This record gives sequence, structure tokens and C-alpha cells, in this order.
Amino acid sequence: MRLRHRKPLQQANAHPGALRRAIEMRSPLADWSGTRELKQEDVRRLRRLWDEGKASGRPGPLDFHALRKEARRKLAEAAPKSC
Repeated sequence: MRLRHRKPLQQANAHPGALRRAIEMRSPLADWSGTRELKQEDVRRLRRLWDEGKASGRPGPLDFHALRKEARRKLAEAAPKSC
């Protein structure tokens, strides 16, 4: 249990009825904390990908016909084979 979640539970022991409220708050706090950590991880991942893209060099002309053809080939290879 995280330290910041422990304090409300400790305080609840000193006050009748407060334990139930502290337990009711524990789940939303854990959900919020987990969601926040996931968002921070997403931001780190996007920053890393952005940096990799910038470091890969200057953009050049693209052949969209060739890109679509390659994407279709990869999709066909990844598709499950039917008997």
C-alpha cells in the first residue's frame, strides 16, 4: 500500500465510522493513481518515439503507392491462414 493511502486508514482507526469511508476512498485513489502512472508512461513513450523520429534524419519524398503495397503485403502475411 502506498504511503499516501496509508494515512487515511490510520486516521480512520481513531474515529468510529471513518474506517468504512477510508476503505471506500482507497479504491478510487488506487484507480486514479494507476491511471496517472499510465498517462505518464504514454507521455514518455511518445517523447521517445518523437526523439527517434527527429534523429532519423530529414524527411524525403514518399512513394505512397509502394507504401500501401508493402502494408497490404504485411497485412496478408499476418492474417491467419484459412484451410
